[in-house]
Amino acid sequence: MTASFQPASPDKIRVDIWSDVACPWCYVGKRRLESALAQFPQSDNVEIVWHSFELDPSTPAEHPLNMRDGLPASTAAAPTRPRA
Repeated sequence: MTASFQPASPDKIRVDIWSDVACPWCYVGKRRLESALAQFPQSDNVEIVWHSFELDPSTPAEHPLNMRDGLPASTAAAPTRPRA
């Protein structure tokens, strides 16, 4: 991979993040980063570059389960109680 990892501007810090849109922990990390940047006085000097990453390449494109049912199965978590 010969991608350039240079910030758009020399006075910026570039942060490269690889994330899977179906990963709940990636979402938690994204929200925590957003919260931290909101509190960082020099957040204008931070450049975030998002890259896609597939955690489980063996997952079929047409997955038979929805996220609520499929996530506990893929993470060994207890299924959530259905909401009314």
